Amino acid sequence: MSAEAVKRVYVSLSHTHVPKLADADHVRYSQERDEVALLDHVAHLEQLRRYLAAERSTTNG
Repeated sequence: MSAEAVKRVYVSLSHTHVPKLADADHVRYSQERDEVALLDHVAHLEQLRRYLAAERSTTNG
C-alpha cells in the first residue's frame, strides 16, 4: 500500500469512523494521544457473536 493510501485510511479512520464508534460507546478514543481502545462490553458482544455463529453453523450443518 502506498504512503498516500495509508494516509487516506488514517484520516478516514481518525476523523470519521473512530469518532462514530466512540459516540456509539464501542471504543474509547483519545485524539490527543492518537489512541483507540475497545470497551469491555464490546469484547463480550464479539464473543457472543462468535458463539452464536458457531452454534448456527453446527445446527444448520
